[in-house]
Amino acid sequence: MSVPEVRVFQVMNEVRLLPKEAWSLNWESHMGLQPSAKFSLTQRSRRYYAGAVVSKRLVELEVKDLIGTPLPRLPDQLSRLKIVQYSRVRSIGIPQVKHIGCLEIDDRTDAGSECWVRKFLEGLKCSVQSLSLKTSHWAACTALSLPRGIETAHFEKRLDYTGVRKGLHRAPHSSTSSIGSAFGA
Repeated sequence: MSVPEVRVFQVMNEVRLLPKEAWSLNWESHMGLQPSAKFSLTQRSRRYYAGAVVSKRLVELEVKDLIGTPLPRLPDQLSRLKIVQYSRVRSIGIPQVKHIGCLEIDDRTDAGSECWVRKFLEGLKCSVQSLSLKTSHWAACTALSLPRGIETAHFEKRLDYTGVRKGLHRAPHSSTSSIGSAFGA
């Protein structure tokens, strides 16, 4: 099989047009294809991350409580990056990508901890199409510099429940305010 034919199979796979039967057609084309994948990165799944990004084309990434961890081998574009942070942040790992379609940040750190979101957004050098931010640290995040390319933004303030422990199985209520399509228009 020639190189252009292999590339046709790669493109068909990327847009999910490749039928299951076609996977066994040719070992050369099978080895070059990288199926799209979502990955949820936690403390436990962290050891599998390097292997997953080598064999798969990462499209969506969810990072839970690991914002201080640098992420190697990220693709140039992510359709979705979700960050959920519970513990205090000592250092911030800025993803080195060119474009993020949807960036969701859910800051659940304690009221006494510093707002890491502002530093994260300032360090982000890529374009972001849609931003969703939930935090209870609005006083520390007043002067946010938003990434370039923002088309829609949603901001949600979490109510601060000081003294409530994580052992409870009820999620805290939140109050919502949103801004949509106000940037760049």
